[in-house]
Amino acid sequence: MTTLTPPRAVPGAAFGQLVRNEARLAWRQPTSLIGGLALPTALLIIFSFIPTFRQPQAALGGSSPLDLYVPILIGFSLAMLALFGLPIPFVTFR
Repeated sequence: MTTLTPPRAVPGAAFGQLVRNEARLAWRQPTSLIGGLALPTALLIIFSFIPTFRQPQAALGGSSPLDLYVPILIGFSLAMLALFGLPIPFVTFR
């Protein structure tokens, strides 16, 4: 009588499949990608064309308003990804 041995799992194979599947699902509904990545990038480009945003100001400690706006855009990007990217998949998974 022979015993059945389970197949050996390749480390990270399941995680790779999960990442590919989630990327495919995100590509089908690009709302979160547009809201979370394209919108903050577009805002950064638009604000960089404003001359007063690039000039250092003494009231800001020698940095420009654009330098201070980059961390705000990073937080905005993360918030948009969370607000657009999480509820839709959770509802569809249910």
